[in-house]
Amino acid sequence: MPQLCGFYVYAMTQIRDMNYQTLSLEFIISMLIVLSSCNNDVFVDELKVSDTDIQMSGEGDSIIVEMSTPVWDIYTVNFEKEVLSTRSYLNENDSISYNGVVKGFTVKRIDDRHLSIRVDENLSKEDFKFNITMGDNFKTILIHVTQSPSAGYDFDHITYTFLPGSYAISLKQVSSIVFDNKSDSPITSVVSFFHDQSQKITFSSANPKAFTFLSSAFQVDIPSYVSESKDGTLQLSGKKASFNDSIQNMALPFTDVSKSIVLQPGATRVTRVLEFESFDAEYTFCIRNRKTGVLKNIRGKFHSQMPTGKNYYVILERL
Repeated sequence: MPQLCGFYVYAMTQIRDMNYQTLSLEFIISMLIVLSSCNNDVFVDELKVSDTDIQMSGEGDSIIVEMSTPVWDIYTVNFEKEVLSTRSYLNENDSISYNGVVKGFTVKRIDDRHLSIRVDENLSKEDFKFNITMGDNFKTILIHVTQSPSAGYDFDHITYTFLPGSYAISLKQVSSIVFDNKSDSPITSVVSFFHDQSQKITFSSANPKAFTFLSSAFQVDIPSYVSESKDGTLQLSGKKASFNDSIQNMALPFTDVSKSIVLQPGATRVTRVLEFESFDAEYTFCIRNRKTGVLKNIRGKFHSQMPTGKNYYVILERL
C-alpha cells in the first residue's frame, strides 16, 4: 500500500506538468483505483442523527436520539428568548436543564452515540418549542423539539388535617388614632370594632407547581377549627376560597359591634385591641388528569387567622 500511495504522489506531479486535455480515460480510471486503495483513515464518517423533528407529549415525555458517529457535541439549546450554551465538551451523563414553573426540559449526553431529551409536563396551555444545536468539526445539525400542552386537570377533592399545636389565641392592636377635641366640653364618638376586619386565609406549598394546574380563581371548601374538640378536629366552614397562594380576606361569621366613647377636650389616643384565633392545617388537593385519568396529589399548608368576636377593647389615652 505505501508503494501505491507513493505512485499517487508521482502521478499527481506528472499531472501538474501535463495539459489536462491530453489526459486519457484509461489514466483517469487507473488514478481512481489507486486513490481508493490508499489509507481509509483519512476519510471521516458523516455525522447523522436518528431524528431532527421531534414531537413530545404534554403530560411529560422522553426520547433517545442516536448518533451515527461517536464524535459530536451540543453547542446551544434555544427556547423562547433564552439560550443555554455548553462551555466545554459534554462528558457522559452531563446535561443541560431548564426547570420552569409550567414547563422544563433536560438534555443529557448518555454516551458517545446517544442523546436523551426529557420534557416535564407542559402546563403553559400552548406548544413548548426549543432547538438543540449540535455537531462536529465538519457539520452542524439542528434538532427541533415541539411539546404539546398538557390535556389539563379536573378537581377531584380536597382534605384537611389539623396540625397539632398550631391553634393560638392572642390579643392584637389593630388601630391607634389620635382625636383632637378642640371644644371646651366633652364629645361623644362611636368606635366600630370589626368593620375593617376579616378572616385572612392562605394556601402554601413546597411544590412550585402547586397552583398552576387549575385556574387561580378555582374555589375549594375551607375548614374551621372546632375549639370544643379536644383533638383539634376541623370541620368545613361552609365558605369557599380560591386555591392560590395569595392572602385572601373572607367575611367574618358575625356582625360588627360598636361602642360609644367620650372624648375630653384636647387630644386623646383611641386604640382598638381585638382577640384573634389562628390555626394551621395540612391539606391534600387531588386533581385528575383529563387524558390519563391518573390522580395527582398536591400537599401543603392552610393557614387561617380571624377575630374571635368574643373579646374586644378600646383604650383611651389622654395626650
